[in-house]
This record gives sequence, C-alpha cells and structure tokens, in this order.
Amino acid sequence: MKAKRNNKGKAKTPSRQAGFGRRTSRPSGSRAKPARRAWWPHFAQRLRAISQHGQNFTGRLAQWAGVFGALLVLGLILVALSQLTGVHPPRETEIGMERETRPAPSLITPPQMVFDDSPQGDSRIANRSNASPHITPLDPPPTRPAWRRFAAPPPKDADSKPAIVLVIDDVGLNHSATKKLIKLDGALTLSFLPYADHLPEQTAAARKAGHELMVHLPMEPQGDSADPGPMALLGALNEQEFQSRLQWNLERFTDFVGVNNHMGSRLTENPKAMEMVMQNLQERGLLFLDSRTTANTVAQKKAAEMGVPNIARDVFLDNEQTAQSVIQNLDDMERLARRTGLAIGIGHPHPQTIKAIARWLPDAKKRGLVLLPLSAAVTRMENRQKRFAATPNHGTGMATP
Repeated sequence: MKAKRNNKGKAKTPSRQAGFGRRTSRPSGSRAKPARRAWWPHFAQRLRAISQHGQNFTGRLAQWAGVFGALLVLGLILVALSQLTGVHPPRETEIGMERETRPAPSLITPPQMVFDDSPQGDSRIANRSNASPHITPLDPPPTRPAWRRFAAPPPKDADSKPAIVLVIDDVGLNHSATKKLIKLDGALTLSFLPYADHLPEQTAAARKAGHELMVHLPMEPQGDSADPGPMALLGALNEQEFQSRLQWNLERFTDFVGVNNHMGSRLTENPKAMEMVMQNLQERGLLFLDSRTTANTVAQKKAAEMGVPNIARDVFLDNEQTAQSVIQNLDDMERLARRTGLAIGIGHPHPQTIKAIARWLPDAKKRGLVLLPLSAAVTRMENRQKRFAATPNHGTGMATP
C-alpha cells in the first residue's frame, strides 16, 4: 500500500507520542502493534555485572577455605604424631621476670625417686615402686669429700715405707719464700694464711707443682702480746660474727684439703668454739690438723666426735731458727717415723728452715723414707684404725690417732 502524500508531494512520517512508543496515525485497514520497551538491555547488563562480582567473591572465598583447610589438616597430623610418640611441645608460663618451661604430661609416667643425702653427699635412690618397667633409674655418681678430691697424689710405694709429712705454716706473706718452697722436690703440705695477698695465684702455682694446700686458720692465742692477725677467731665473739669470720677465712682460695690452727692456744681449749669450727669443716668435707699449740687442746677430740678426718702434729721443726736445730728436729722426726710408721712435722718459711729441708730431704729419701702429703697420712691412719678395729679382742670404735 502506498503512503499518502501531502499537498507538497511528501510522504507523511508517522509520529510517536513521547513516553508511549505508539504511532499517532495508523494506516487504514491495519491493526496497531505495541512496540518493545527499551529497558531490558540495561537490566541484562546489570545482571552480567552482578554475576561477575559474584564469581570474584566466590573465588576469594574458595581460596581462604583452601588455606584454612590445609592448616586444619596439618594440625590434625601433628596431634596424631604427638599422641603416637608421646612427645609434646613445651608450654611456657611467665611469672614475673622469670620464664619457666614446663613439659606437657607425657604418655609415659616417669619414675618417682626419693633421694637420701648423706653428710658425704653420696645419694642413693630409696623408692622405685612407681618406675616404668621399660625405664631403669640410675644411681647418681658418689661425691667424694673435698679433702679427697683436692689431695695431692702420694708416691706409689708409700705403704711399704716409713713416712713423714712436712707441713709449712704461715705461707703466702713472703712471696719470695713461697717460690722457694714451691721449687722443693716432693709433695709438701703448704698452709697459707688467709689474709695474705694474691692467694689464688700463689696457691695455683703450688698445686701445679704437686704440693698440697691447707688453710692456716688464725685463732685466739694465750696472752695479749701475740697477734693472730685480721679476722681471727676469738672466744668472745658472738655466734653470728664467729661464723662470719670462719666463712671469710675458708673462702679466700680454693682446692685445699683442710685447715690447721694458726696460734690458737686459747681457742683450741674452748669446746664450744671448736664445735662450731668442726661443724663447718664437716659440712664442707675438710680435714683438720691440730697444731697442738697447747697441751690442753680439745680440737682433735671434737673433730673425732663430729666425724671430721683428723690428725695431730708430732714435731715442731724451727722453734729455734738455726739450721743445726732444724736438722736435729728433722732427724728426730725420722726416728719417730721408723718407730711408728708415720711422723708429722710443722715448720715455717724461714730461710734456715727452707735450706735445711732442701739439704736433708734428698738424703732421707735415699735412706728409705717417703714424703707424704697430709691427706695421704690421714688415709694411712684411717686404714690402720680399721685394721685395729677388725682385730679380734679389740673394740669396734674408731681410735683417735
């Protein structure tokens, strides 16, 4: 059908009413059809955008789920392994400024052990009733007392020969004299004054040369004219000050086997003071040599009562400081050793004493004498007492040397 033309010969253009999409004029003989709305392309575009965002979110969610799943599987594996092996990671707790690490309970219950500490420090296991059948608790190694740990080694043939012990007191004040003593051949017993200076260096050199170390403990003498030196033990001190001075004297150097009294003619007659001294020595595992500066000493008796290894001096070498007198006293000590098996002499680092010992000692060794450190003499006396106690018709108590 041809479109109508207007007066100017142009075809009429159908018009739409705004907002309705309809023709304003209809061709004759035809039915009008509604036009499609234009909003669906925008709706489809929005749906595609929403779908794309959803895919991105789903992808991220799947990634995080995978990570958490892997961690969960790893944790389950670790828990299973710990249950099978009985090993658990340490649990740390912090209390104040200290950090303490405590192991978590194990599948295997450890044995409960009770220790009995003896005065010598030799512990033994007393209760093993809760021990696992697969675990055998071991006894701790025995601890030797200090007087045995720091003992100088004796000669190999010491038991079969008469023996002497040379104890030199007042060592440490004169460094030159100390060096001369250290150079002497044989195991001397050097008793250092605790208030001397440079004690760690001097005592280390003496011990390296094979000599044995002692503390020459200053004690109160009879009379006011004799001065035992600083930090001496006095009978008039209260118990706290007495113990404080005793501790100071015993901590000036290390690696010594015991003590002997420096002066002390008054204090060694005091039973209460000697009891405090011996209690401390017993706890430290030390021996005691009674210098016997008085005939009324109770020091060795108290040592024996409290289980402290002990021995006493036999001869003073240099009350008279001449070479001839020292040689004579050394000869007296040799005769005593041949008669009884053992003799202990005490001298001092005087020039005459050092020269006399250096001259006399090599010849004495050729005559069959053996020079012992003090600890070896104490051991010899203990063995003698044990043999005496084991002899029929004798008592079983320990004899006092």
